[in-house]
Amino acid sequence: MLKDKKKVMAVSFCLGAVMLVTTAFADVASGSGYDRLKDAVKFTAESCSEKLHSFTVDGTVTLKDGDKLLASDSFTQKIDNTKNASENRSSNEYAGGRKDSSYSYRDEETSISYDAGTDTYYVTEFTKKRDSKIFENPFKEERAEDMEKILDALVGNLKDYVVVEDKADGGKEFSGSLSEAQIPALVNAVTSFAFKQTFANPNASSEDYIPEISKDIFVKKISGNATVNKDGIMDSLFASGVLSGKDKEGNGHDLTLEVLFKISDINSTSVSKPQLEGKKVEKRTYAAEERTISQKFIGKYKNDIVILKDDKFIKIGERIVDITQVDGTHISGHYSEKFKEGYDEYAANKMDINFDAQVKDNCNAEFEYTNSSGNKETGNLSFNITNGKIYFHVNSPMLKKGIGYDSEFSMVFSD
Repeated sequence: MLKDKKKVMAVSFCLGAVMLVTTAFADVASGSGYDRLKDAVKFTAESCSEKLHSFTVDGTVTLKDGDKLLASDSFTQKIDNTKNASENRSSNEYAGGRKDSSYSYRDEETSISYDAGTDTYYVTEFTKKRDSKIFENPFKEERAEDMEKILDALVGNLKDYVVVEDKADGGKEFSGSLSEAQIPALVNAVTSFAFKQTFANPNASSEDYIPEISKDIFVKKISGNATVNKDGIMDSLFASGVLSGKDKEGNGHDLTLEVLFKISDINSTSVSKPQLEGKKVEKRTYAAEERTISQKFIGKYKNDIVILKDDKFIKIGERIVDITQVDGTHISGHYSEKFKEGYDEYAANKMDINFDAQVKDNCNAEFEYTNSSGNKETGNLSFNITNGKIYFHVNSPMLKKGIGYDSEFSMVFSD
C-alpha cells in the first residue's frame, strides 16, 4: 500500500492535513483544550499499544484533482494484542481504472502474504517466537517530542477556529474548518517547499497520476471532525484538505485529499490465521538468529556510479562501503567514492568518510559524519538478512550533474 514516491507524497499531504486539523480542534472546553485533545491522541496510541486486547482500524485515503479521481486506498487492519497477531487487507484504485489489492497475516511464529499476480501465498515460519509488538506507540519514538514542538509552532492561533459538542454517551465531538484567508503564511511556505521537494526528480515518469504542481502552491481549505468516546479513545477522524497550485504549463489544479480513520470492535476483534489447504503456497523457514546484525556482514560492498550520456547509461565510478567491525552495539567502517579517469568534473565533491554506527534494532543502525563543508550530517545503515545486501543512506549525498544516489550495495566476493 502506498509504495511509490508520489503515493508517499499523498500520504505526507494527508498527514499534514490531519495533524493541522486535529491540533486545531484542541482549544476547547475549560483549561487547555489543546492539551486535552493531544492527551486523547496520546492515550489512544498508548491504549492500542499497551491496554486494548484487540481492535480493528479501517481507513480510506482518496486523492482527486478537481472531480477526477487520482488514487483511492482503502484498508482494514485487525489487531489482537493478546495473540500478538494481525491481519491486513487493502484495495487500491488509480486514475485510468487500474486496481490492485493485498493481504497479509502475521503472528509470533508465522508471516503470510498473498501475491494476486501469481495467486500465491508466501509463508515464512520462524524457528523462534518474535517478541516485537504488532502496534508500536509512535509517541515513544525518539523524534516524537521534537515533532510535537514543531506542530505546536505551526498551529499557532488556528486553535480558535473550532467547535466542540458534548455527546449524550459521555464522549465528545470536535469539528472545524479553515479557509484560505485563515491559514498562516508559514503553513503555506512549509507545504509549498515539501511539495516541490517531492517533485524534484527530473526523471519522473510522464505516466505518474499526480500533476507536477510547481508554482503558486498554497493550502486552500482544511476541514474535518473527530470523535472521542466515553473511554477517552479517539474512535473516528475525518480530514479534508485542498492544495491549490499550477503546473509547469500554467494550468491550475486543486488537489483534494480526504482521509477517514475509524477504530471499532474494541476488545472483540477476532484475528484468524488463513486456511491454505488447496492454495498455491511457497514456504520458507527463518532462523531467529538471522535477524541479528552479526560479523557475517563484515566485508566490502559496492555499487556503480552511473550517468546517462548520449542516450546511453555509462559507468563512471564506484561507491564502496567497507565494514570493518561489528560488535552487537556498533558497526564501524569506511565509505568512499572512486571515479574513472576523465570524469574529474564529477569527482570534485566526492565523499570519503569514516563511520561508527549505533545499532538501533535487528536490521538498522544510525551514525553521524562530517561532510565536505565541515557540517555534521546523519546517515543510517539497513541490513538485508536474506541476501547479504546493505542499504547505506546519507542525508547529503552527491546529487549533481545527473548523478542519482543509489543506496543499495552488494557484497564483494573473492570469487
